[in-house]
Amino acid sequence: MVRGAESGIEVALWVVDDRDGALAAAIRGYLDRPVPAAPDQVRLWRANGLHIFAVPLAAVEDVRPALPVLGPVQRQWLGLLPEWAEVVKGPELASERYAGLDSGVLRLEPGRLRMLARCWTTPDLSRSVASIPASNLRLELMPQLADRRRRDPLAPLAEPVPSSAPDAGLTFPRLTLSLAADGSDAFVIVGASPDHDWTLAVPPVRPETPQDGVVVSPFGPLPPGAPTIGELMLTGAPLASTAETTRVVLVVLPRVAERFELIRN
Repeated sequence: MVRGAESGIEVALWVVDDRDGALAAAIRGYLDRPVPAAPDQVRLWRANGLHIFAVPLAAVEDVRPALPVLGPVQRQWLGLLPEWAEVVKGPELASERYAGLDSGVLRLEPGRLRMLARCWTTPDLSRSVASIPASNLRLELMPQLADRRRRDPLAPLAEPVPSSAPDAGLTFPRLTLSLAADGSDAFVIVGASPDHDWTLAVPPVRPETPQDGVVVSPFGPLPPGAPTIGELMLTGAPLASTAETTRVVLVVLPRVAERFELIRN
């Protein structure tokens, strides 16, 4: 058992009007900051519309005031999550939708795209405090399409899901991102097209995606403008093509105990 109630994650959700590229301007100074995850996993996430950036924990409060945030900011302390838990809900997909994956096109049944997370502390043998190994936080994130027949509209932000996550809907285990957090950085996660250029002042508008009356092979090429998993989950794209510049920014703030200690019984 790991001692230290201060270890775990805090999650914040910012709904941002990004029509003028305010988000790109706010994070531009951190585009080259390394994300503590396998580079191929980060690239795979981006290929599926999930962009992640490492922002110094102390700088997060400087980033948010620079953004046109719509409505109140949601913020919640979740602590350690040994089981998968929901940390963000995407828009409800009331009907079938086609989503573009890096491997082709997938037809999604009605439901709600969401992000699941779990985290636990691990020792960092490369660092020590008073001869005791320092702590790291192992954080895993995985998207899922929750079966809407199993969803409670009044469920809290962090609703535990069964240990067997596939029982709650369609999961994307290949898109599981594993992060080793030492507490120095927060992780800012945004939905955007894979080729989105964050160095531009104003993001380009994607062409509208044909959804009705179009037959798409599940293994066929990506239709022009097809929204990715990240865009469907973290932008207004499922609601209206004109709402794609409304972004839900998921901010994960790891809190890591100074030392890794075991409680002896």
